Amino acid sequence: MAGANKSMMQRRATPGLSMSRILQGMRSLACAAGMLLAVATHAQGVPPSLVHTSWPVSRGAPADVWAMVQGRDGYLWLGTGSGLVRFDGTQFEPARLADGSPMPAGNITSLLAGPDGSMWMGFYRGGLARLKDGVYTRYPFDHTLSSGWVSAMAATPDGVIWAATSGGLLRFANGRWSRVGSDWGLVPGNTGSVLVDPEGTLWVAGAGWLVFLPPGANAFRQTNVPVREDSTLGRAPDGTLWLSDKLGGTRALPGVSAAHPVGSAVLPPESMEVIASDRMMFDREGRLWSTDTVHRSLFIIDRPGEKADGRPLKPADAVARFDSRNGMASDQMTPLLQDREGTVWVGTNFGIDSFRPASVSTFSGLDRAYKLDYLFSPGPDGHVWLAARRSVWRADGDAMVHMGDFPDDVYQVVGRSATEAWVLTEKELWHLENGKWRSRPYVPGGSLGGDLAIDAKGGLWAVFYRLGAYHLDGETWEKLPVESGAGHDPWGVFPANNGAVWFAGLDGLVMQLPTPDSTPRVWHVPALGAVWSMDVKGPLVLASGESGIALLQAGRFIALNAFGTMPLLGVTGIAQRDGQVWLNTSRGVIAITTSELERAFLHKGPPPRYQLFDYRDGLPGIALQAARNTLGFDERGRLVVASNQGPAFIDPGKAHHNPIPPDVFIRLLDTDQGAFAPSAFLRLPSGTSRLHVTFTATSLAVPERVAFRYRLTGVDAGWQDSGTRREAFYTNLSPGDYRFEVMAANEDGVWSSGAAAAAFSIPPLFHQTLWFRAGCIVLGVLLIGLAIVWRTRQYGRRIRLQADTRHAERERIARELHDTLLQSVQGLTLRFATAAEALPADDPARASLDDALTVAETVIGEGRDRLLELRSTDDTGRSLGEALALAGREAETFFGTPFVFEEQGKVVPVVPAVAAEIVDIMREALFNAYRHANATLIVCHLRFEPGELAVSVADNGHGIVAGDTQSTASHRHFGITGMRERATRIQAHLDIRPRAFGGTEVRLRISARHAYARWSGPWARHGITPDEKGAP
Repeated sequence: MAGANKSMMQRRATPGLSMSRILQGMRSLACAAGMLLAVATHAQGVPPSLVHTSWPVSRGAPADVWAMVQGRDGYLWLGTGSGLVRFDGTQFEPARLADGSPMPAGNITSLLAGPDGSMWMGFYRGGLARLKDGVYTRYPFDHTLSSGWVSAMAATPDGVIWAATSGGLLRFANGRWSRVGSDWGLVPGNTGSVLVDPEGTLWVAGAGWLVFLPPGANAFRQTNVPVREDSTLGRAPDGTLWLSDKLGGTRALPGVSAAHPVGSAVLPPESMEVIASDRMMFDREGRLWSTDTVHRSLFIIDRPGEKADGRPLKPADAVARFDSRNGMASDQMTPLLQDREGTVWVGTNFGIDSFRPASVSTFSGLDRAYKLDYLFSPGPDGHVWLAARRSVWRADGDAMVHMGDFPDDVYQVVGRSATEAWVLTEKELWHLENGKWRSRPYVPGGSLGGDLAIDAKGGLWAVFYRLGAYHLDGETWEKLPVESGAGHDPWGVFPANNGAVWFAGLDGLVMQLPTPDSTPRVWHVPALGAVWSMDVKGPLVLASGESGIALLQAGRFIALNAFGTMPLLGVTGIAQRDGQVWLNTSRGVIAITTSELERAFLHKGPPPRYQLFDYRDGLPGIALQAARNTLGFDERGRLVVASNQGPAFIDPGKAHHNPIPPDVFIRLLDTDQGAFAPSAFLRLPSGTSRLHVTFTATSLAVPERVAFRYRLTGVDAGWQDSGTRREAFYTNLSPGDYRFEVMAANEDGVWSSGAAAAAFSIPPLFHQTLWFRAGCIVLGVLLIGLAIVWRTRQYGRRIRLQADTRHAERERIARELHDTLLQSVQGLTLRFATAAEALPADDPARASLDDALTVAETVIGEGRDRLLELRSTDDTGRSLGEALALAGREAETFFGTPFVFEEQGKVVPVVPAVAAEIVDIMREALFNAYRHANATLIVCHLRFEPGELAVSVADNGHGIVAGDTQSTASHRHFGITGMRERATRIQAHLDIRPRAFGGTEVRLRISARHAYARWSGPWARHGITPDEKGAP
């Protein structure tokens, strides 16, 4: 079976490139791109359960990190050669005092987070300091304190602080530091390390010997364990004490405890190579971590209890060793710390490094060269096979087992079980059965590449490039009625559990063949581009492609291209199991529940919740591109993933979950008036309108995935999702009281227990005060009123000018009519009268002339009446009473009947326009009385009352018949109609009725609101009635 190998150049020179070769080239390019674009990769030798991340100085980390501790606030505090620095997972910042000023610098070599929230610091040149609530207190060395550098600090349950220094042991109690010497049973001298065990016993690696102080005791007790210089102590989870020094190395002290202080220790020869820990730490999984300044390496020892026999550890005992050659920030490493989320931190002299639990593991047994260009195939029963070049492997536990080599390039492999598989090569079809590979019938016409799949019954299905789809029935290939050619070639085959078989193509083609001899159903899903994979065995029928995923619903495929802001690109694998759907994408592996996925397809509600696995979780690359079925489950229920850096697997039941809610903090409120630190209640400067709030959360495991939501009461109706952005912006803020709140969730969606809040107020500027606004409103109303007054006065003057012009024209017309028409008619009348006098009295012609003269006299009388109306005196400047009296006297002079004017009540100014209408109405009433009443007395009565104005004209003539006033138009006299129209114009009531004792009374009543100038509106007050003002 092992044929001659052909070179890559020979394979490229073969005529008629096959689809598989094209896809292999595409995969090679995708792998190369993945190598160039990968943000982080596995360091060589990293245990599969850990993910290593480095923060060198180039990423903003400080240099010379000699001490580390996590505070109660969740920050990682770093003691460096230039002072105290804190780290929230994304940003390093120097510690500051309560007033915002920098903390005094110093070369910090030891840190301790006190139980009261204080931060204790020990310095290289001696002395200690405490930072509490932003207040810095320095305790310099003097005759009481040792001048040696501080190497370690610890706190016992009674609140006493102990410090190990090169000059001896120090004790802080009752607010002061003191030396610990012979009065405590301790030999003065160099003290390398201090440790407090869970029982409260203080262990000290002192000058020459290991000693301990039980709780409540006032004198140290000796052990028989000798200690050399540069010592450090550790305690394993099983209670075993460990000791390391330069000569004895790192070793367990079996049997040594406070109850049994006598033990035995094996000291190695000085020439023996041992791990000499500068610092050691046991993590929660029981692994021993050691920073060795002699070997300039970080060592990880798995199951150290198996080596806890007192003999020193050797480098060969470590399961992993790290230095700058495999990703550490520096070879000079000292402090070790495991934070509350389980991440292990290592401090170096050129940055810091972290190791956190991984959810993704990689397979062993596969050469790196095969990891960059391979085919992947999950079988129907959970058996995963892999093909690379001319070889095939099978996943067996955590390793890849080599299963055979072939004479030609392998196009596809699919396994039914651990002992049965099919391999499609360039020229042959191979079948593994009973441990042996044998050649099987090849598809007629040869093959240029294709895909293989096995159904639940063991049947083999295949698609061949440009040849179509086939089913192997025994020893015979049966061609299926699946469309091919003209750009519709299927290239992926996916058997379903119900006997149907699905096919997919590069142009969004999806086909279903219910039975081998049935007509296929065809769908085109162009939104997916090339369809890379399908899952047709779960409750949902799903397809994935280069541009998204699709769901079969109600007989049609619905495409989805993103989960919120997460694009679904290069999805080459899709699988569903136990209510979850898994996607292998160019961004990593995505897990989403079936219900969330269905909601996402309906585009209802907020973006769907999902979990992303990428390089931060140990995934060695991204989804293998230009490949089919890059994701599936093995027989153990693990999800096996094909990435462009090799295969990996995720155990859904053991994937790391971070249950620790993050602490969230508001860092700064930056405004257009300056920057301010949050406080209990902050008063911002007046005129502040723009606000920029920065906030953070101390979730250090995967800080890039920490999500935030915030709200500003008075502005936001609800919580605003900001994703991973750690800032919020507001503009056009008005004066008032506000409260900004922010919450955070860690990488697994665990939200903080409460919200960080900052209350603040923005006082108003003078022009923003309520009084100023009220004054502006009043001023605005006054200005509008003045404008209206000015406008109406101007309009009134225009009306008055028009009235004067009209009156002058009426006088001219009256004068012309009197001097021409009436004079001429009067002359004719006199001539006809002279002619009539010359005729005998019984002459019939005289009777006719007398009748004509009577008519002429009537015409002359009516003409005089009209002239009197035209020449009515202008009432400008007169009161209403004066105008009415003058009109009556003019009529009395013309007609001769006596006239009396009476005025009653306190005289009140009347709206000029209303007064003019009243005078016109009453003048018409006077003329009617003079012409038609045959009266001996005419009286005009004007009465001013608080609620109304009343005017009447009465005569003692023969009176008027009730109802006659409603039919005046029939007598060709329209005076009464005009009077009523004028009354309506000024909203007055006109009443014409006969008097009880003879004669007629015309009464006009108008309300005070419409009549009196001091009560009326601005238009009437200046001579304009509502009808006259229109709508100016």
